[in-house]
Amino acid sequence: MDIKPIKTDADYRAALKEIGMLMTAEPDTLEGEKLDVLVTLVEAYEQKHYPLDLTDVKHLRLKALAQHRHVSVNKLVEELSTQALAEFDSEVRFRALAAMGDTDKGLKLLEKLDAHFTKG
Repeated sequence: MDIKPIKTDADYRAALKEIGMLMTAEPDTLEGEKLDVLVTLVEAYEQKHYPLDLTDVKHLRLKALAQHRHVSVNKLVEELSTQALAEFDSEVRFRALAAMGDTDKGLKLLEKLDAHFTKG
């Protein structure tokens, strides 16, 4: 097992890539143990370099969701914020279309968004 501390952003990205390749590793195997160690190192690096100011309850819930999705907490927050910003941008576009009196285009946009976000 060739594991080293995560000291730089490049080390961090390499560790995340390695974790991605090991996500299907069976527990109690060399690969599974490597995955556990890498996840611990990544979490320590993230806590130091990308701290989240959350209550303990919210942090634990986000951590559980991240583990369920097989991503880091920071990656989960990035995904959720991207989705929230996309929804906000769409709402702004809808309001602009409605303000211009084109409610049909606005409603079509909402239907398209509903279809997109209810798929996943």
